[in-house]
Amino acid sequence: MPDWLTYTPETFLMFSERTYRRLFEMHNAALWPAHAAAILAGVVILVLIFRRGGAAAGRPLAIVLAVASFAVALAWFWTRFSTIHTGGRPMAMAFAVEALALLWFGAVRDRFDAARPKGIRDWVAVFLLAYGLLLHPLLGCALGRPWAQLEVFGLAPDPIAIATIGALLLARRAPWFLWVVPAGWCLFSGLTLWAMRTPDAWLPPAIALGGVALATLSQRRPAHDTRGQ
Repeated sequence: MPDWLTYTPETFLMFSERTYRRLFEMHNAALWPAHAAAILAGVVILVLIFRRGGAAAGRPLAIVLAVASFAVALAWFWTRFSTIHTGGRPMAMAFAVEALALLWFGAVRDRFDAARPKGIRDWVAVFLLAYGLLLHPLLGCALGRPWAQLEVFGLAPDPIAIATIGALLLARRAPWFLWVVPAGWCLFSGLTLWAMRTPDAWLPPAIALGGVALATLSQRRPAHDTRGQ
């Protein structure tokens, strides 16, 4: 039997779950109280989407996502994750490029038309956006993780990637390549969590694949969008 058939996800894991969670604990302690600013930004974005929509919500949404992506590129991937994984700095560059693209297409080119939700795709998008912006830490609480180790939007990659997928579902004029980094990270995160045997390993890949599938299927329907009417 070839040796590669004996490989498991744990074979490629460069750290233990304890090390991974401890890194989040150190990261959160170093950046406190940035958590409060991130949560406040999430609340403001959701209020803008429901009360105003359109460019009035799309531009701030793109700016918040861009700032959060750049922050996690520098503070998490480049500074911390690179100490336990050789791919940390390439991932930092990928998230930094994503931040610039979000800023250009969402804030400058106005391609994030975050209209108030009407159809199924829009409501799924808003749920994913709200989950990434505000609710993701609750999953950690449900799994018994200490408050100091929770993953918060603006500081950790999973909630940012999930919120970005939600935003891209909501903003239908956003370029397709903006999906690559958040969806790719969700798949990588799922494999990492699976290798650590954590019960939430299925969630990031399910969101990535489900988001891409929903976006693809909805684009194949007859092109008549009445969201702004």
